Amino acid sequence: MSLSDTIQGAIQRETPVIGMEETMETVLKTMTGKDSFALLVKAGDELVGIVNDTDVLHCLAGGLDIRETKVADIMTECQLITREGVRKPCVQIDENEQVHLALKIMNEAGVHHLLVSSENGRVVGLVSAADLLKQAVA
Repeated sequence: MSLSDTIQGAIQRETPVIGMEETMETVLKTMTGKDSFALLVKAGDELVGIVNDTDVLHCLAGGLDIRETKVADIMTECQLITREGVRKPCVQIDENEQVHLALKIMNEAGVHHLLVSSENGRVVGLVSAADLLKQAVA
């Protein structure tokens, strides 16, 4: 893969999911058990946010009790960007975009995970900076 290839080969399509009422302790255990640095947050069947390793670090560094702090208190809220638009979008990218654009968006947004959507606006997974860089040098 090169920087001009699409991001499709780097997408984590089986991204673990967690409920927004779960605790940050559960987030940490899920991330460790699933070997993942980010989780999709759902309320029922609806995607409502993302929680990642940086959120866990902020929680711990802020002195919050991970057994008491809820995902809803820490997660990045999001809605998919669709043709109708949204008020609080997550940083996202279409699955057909190129690696260099994904890395540029991450850099500009100050994030290391992007929500990936298909042409019809359906979430297909996440992509991380680490996965993109691994693919680019392979």
